[in-house]
Amino acid sequence: MEKYYKKISTSAPETNVDDLSPKSSERKDKRKSPPVLDTDIDDLPFDPGERKDIMDYPANQRDEVRRRYLTKGPCQPYGHNFKQISKGSGTIRFNPAWFDQYGSWLEYSISKESAFCLYCYLFKDEVRMQGGSDAFVKEGFNN
Repeated sequence: MEKYYKKISTSAPETNVDDLSPKSSERKDKRKSPPVLDTDIDDLPFDPGERKDIMDYPANQRDEVRRRYLTKGPCQPYGHNFKQISKGSGTIRFNPAWFDQYGSWLEYSISKESAFCLYCYLFKDEVRMQGGSDAFVKEGFNN
């Protein structure tokens, strides 16, 4: 048995307190982790066209960000003069009456002149490229 395993001394070696402190040139953790920058929850952009992806927030803040947006409700600028787009032989534009019909989730971005879905933004699948497109989440819908 002794040819496979080294014999361990039963006497404990003496340890000096100075030996336990890390040396200045030695790092405690050799892995480098990215800095976690907490987001100011009170300063989230209201316009859906200016929001960053929900997955870009720190993992420990995503639920708090979701709750804040749910508390605020969808961005619905009723008094805005919606842009008209030429389509075929006529013109089309966003109809603000849709806010009454789809008021819990429909949003409108003034900066992108497009419609968005609040729930799609907040609860889109975390797996990329699955579960539909980003039409109501990133680019907006204006057709």
